[in-house]
Amino acid sequence: MSMYYAALVIDEGSAAGDIIRFAVPLSFIKGSIAQLRLILLSVLLFVLTTAAILSLRFSRSLVNPIEEIGSVARFISSGNFDRKVLFKSGDELGVLAQTINDMGQTLKEKVWQISQEKSKLETVMSAMTSGVILCNGRGNLDFINDAAEKIFGVNRENVVGLSLQAALRNFLLHENLQEVLKTGDLKSFELNLFVPDTRVLQVHMVAVRGHSAKEVMGALTVLYDITGLRSLERMRSEFVANVSHELRTPLTVIKGYAETLLDETNWEKPVVVRNILTIIDKEAERLARLLKDLLDLSRIESSKSIMKKQELNIVQVLMDARSLLESPATDKAINVSIHHPQEDLNLIQGDP
Repeated sequence: MSMYYAALVIDEGSAAGDIIRFAVPLSFIKGSIAQLRLILLSVLLFVLTTAAILSLRFSRSLVNPIEEIGSVARFISSGNFDRKVLFKSGDELGVLAQTINDMGQTLKEKVWQISQEKSKLETVMSAMTSGVILCNGRGNLDFINDAAEKIFGVNRENVVGLSLQAALRNFLLHENLQEVLKTGDLKSFELNLFVPDTRVLQVHMVAVRGHSAKEVMGALTVLYDITGLRSLERMRSEFVANVSHELRTPLTVIKGYAETLLDETNWEKPVVVRNILTIIDKEAERLARLLKDLLDLSRIESSKSIMKKQELNIVQVLMDARSLLESPATDKAINVSIHHPQEDLNLIQGDP
């Protein structure tokens, strides 16, 4: 039988130390090593299994909250701010979950405030009688209010997003817009439209600045309809031209007959002199009426006309007006008549 020997010295200080000798069969030692290896392998397998189970549980406890946080973050980014992270913990993940919930609530409030401000702004823009057009930095139309839609005869849904030239088909607007986007300068000019209606517009185009004063993000265009004003100016010009012509006629007649009177040979003809003086008097009255009309018009336009109220009979006022018109009406074969209730009308307060 093969034996394994081992010797152990009892006292190293003595000259001849005592020795203890052991002898163990080699088969026993080999069996013990095999058992030890089996034990160590079993322990290692147990440790690895335990570690795997704990790792799986730990990973699930870590991954599930992260997945939930990611899911809620995706909902928030899509505009659903009511989703909440239900995971609660005192560690960093719990703090992150609470931060995500707070962020969603804050974003919800901010979006609501922005929506309210946008609604107010759109209401104001829609209620304006002046046209308003907003273009971005590329020259595309971002907003057009109701007044501008009516002016150009377009529909907002069909033109928003298009270039200003493609949306409104007006070269003058497009040209000035490009200049404003390029230089940032204010542009003011008159625009004559013939389609869909004949209009005269006063246009003010201003650059929309970014964070930097030199950064031009777009342009705001405001359109004022001055068609009525230009029409009044034209009517005034025509009126002045007509009045000038009307003034020239009586003056010419008066001057002509005055020259006739200067001829002493006509003084011996009383009938001729009387007719001439009658005509001069008639034309002088006509001239006085024209001048009075001009003065009345001037007072009305200057807003300095003050009514002098007094008690008056409206029927008498109408009769006086008819007497003033009687002579020119007769010359043109026009009959002027007054129709009023037979009973007496009460006196009224007014300026005759």
